[in-house]
Amino acid sequence: MTRDQMLQEARDKADGYRPDSAVLEQLRQKTFVALVGPAGVGKSTTGDVLMAYDTNFGRTGSVTTRQPEPRDTPALYRYITMDDALSRIKNRQFVNYVIHPTTKTIYGTDPDMYDHRYTVLETLPEAVAYFRRLPFKHIYVVYLVTDADEWKKWFDARYALQNEERSKRLDEATHSLGWALFSKVQDIRFVYNPPGDQQTAARTIIDLVKYSKDSSMVGREFAERMLAITKEMA
Repeated sequence: MTRDQMLQEARDKADGYRPDSAVLEQLRQKTFVALVGPAGVGKSTTGDVLMAYDTNFGRTGSVTTRQPEPRDTPALYRYITMDDALSRIKNRQFVNYVIHPTTKTIYGTDPDMYDHRYTVLETLPEAVAYFRRLPFKHIYVVYLVTDADEWKKWFDARYALQNEERSKRLDEATHSLGWALFSKVQDIRFVYNPPGDQQTAARTIIDLVKYSKDSSMVGREFAERMLAITKEMA
């Protein structure tokens, strides 16, 4: 089988992928925190503050077949060959993987990247259903939101031109917020991230995960306002 054929097979089987039993066993005592939200709500910064507050929390890195980029955080990336990635997929050694639709770059995670008691991963809404099928001890879907007017200012500054890129990012935000507010996914926790104050969001996540203190209904109101703003901007 050629490499292109192996890649196509991996793409065809991605939705039904499941790690082997040894990988699954390593996940059973872990708590997984899926950090979701539109661009510009502070997911990366909140994740950094969260781990600085409590070393029991750790961020999952990525394995990738692409070349290193200047913006990469070296500790969060492992760079491997396409052949190595395809071998790991065939032998079900990844926890998960995705294949970029145009570049054919493979991204995945290794079991040892889930080495903290509470593992945090920034992910897309479409990936949440997959992680919920894995045998984690606990899983929390945290949807990060912020002040709608301040977020609009950030968005307008970041995507100032009325072009295809702005439309694409706006569509992504609308889709993400709609998914969080109206999908059938249960137990989404909305966490409010005040502009310029990621400490509050980090503490809220710690309280949720470690002490079961849930204030998600407050955050939901901000998500509703953000969705209304995205529709006005469209």
